[in-house]
Amino acid sequence: MRSPSIIFLLLLQLELSAQQLLQINHGIDTLNIENKGILKKWQKYITYDNEFLNREKYADFNEYWAKEAIQKNKYPDLLNYNGALSPSLLELGLNNKVISISKRNNYYIIKSIFYYTETDASFVPVAITNYPLKKENGGYYFYNILDINTHNWKEKRVGQILYHYSSAHKFNSRNAKKTNKAYFILTSLFGVPFEKLDYYIYESCDNLYNTIGFDYKIGMGGKNNKCGYFDARNNIIHTGGYENPEFHEHELIHIINNSFTNAHDWFLAGISGYWGGHFEKDLKYHIERVYNYYKNDTTVNLNNILDYEQLDDFTNPVYVFGGIFCHLALEKNGIEGLKRLFSYGKSEEDFYLAIQKELSINRTEIHRIMLNLLQKYSSEGLPTISYKNLSIK
Repeated sequence: MRSPSIIFLLLLQLELSAQQLLQINHGIDTLNIENKGILKKWQKYITYDNEFLNREKYADFNEYWAKEAIQKNKYPDLLNYNGALSPSLLELGLNNKVISISKRNNYYIIKSIFYYTETDASFVPVAITNYPLKKENGGYYFYNILDINTHNWKEKRVGQILYHYSSAHKFNSRNAKKTNKAYFILTSLFGVPFEKLDYYIYESCDNLYNTIGFDYKIGMGGKNNKCGYFDARNNIIHTGGYENPEFHEHELIHIINNSFTNAHDWFLAGISGYWGGHFEKDLKYHIERVYNYYKNDTTVNLNNILDYEQLDDFTNPVYVFGGIFCHLALEKNGIEGLKRLFSYGKSEEDFYLAIQKELSINRTEIHRIMLNLLQKYSSEGLPTISYKNLSIK
């Protein structure tokens, strides 16, 4: 999975405002009747109130999105909730500048940059996006550029999973069958519908985001060009840059997220890292890195563990700490204990209460206990309790 912490922390610095600024590049002919219609639709869409963006009812998408796009995806805007920005792109209240409006076959592509300015007036780009539109029934309606960019990709159905991949990719059927089996086990264990799962494979993380419509997104261009995310709204896995992408277990485990919408993010990330590893390394590898990083740092206070969200491009402590907490819950009370850990809520207070109630760890003891566990698991390994074994009981 991607490392959301850096992006989230950066975006926390924003001073969100309802006074969004929309600018138009001087090269765009604003007198052109087609451009005028497109710009009008674009401005209305990106400044529409957050109530619309957060709604669970999707009928309102008919005003903006083509029927074809709505029929394919329950939440058709794949760029807004792309798995790496929190809050979502359109909920941030960012300024926007339209860079160009171009024609691509039967589509108009509106390219724009979302940005904000610091208090010193410095310019901070967050994303450059490409949104396609078509003129239909006298109006302009959005489509997903992912569908346009992958129209000539191959598709392969394996059980309930529909894989999408380019002709350059050598598909591994054995790993795909392994994924479908794991998908069935997880859905059975957590009461998730065993329904169709779309699964897109990309050659790299940058290629993933380029294909879904980003020329640039904050967080792109790092040394570790691997990432993935699960689109919970549309039941889609995106994975880029991995050696065995058909079985991206880390992202597959996120399919349980829809059943635990009240769970703290650290626990959901933790169980994914615990069972699925992180960046193709098992959790022990990352435990060793985190322990070596923190063990002699006297400034670290893990009693405030939620403050320690990032180490580098290759290890995210969220998966380590969250994974260990999930392991302790499973060790103590099995699958029901894990589910209870997920039930306390999403706030900081809920997180510490869950640890206290389910794991008997008071906040003042977290630093000592966690360092001891990191040392133990670094030397002895983490005795993972597999979901495959849990499903048998």
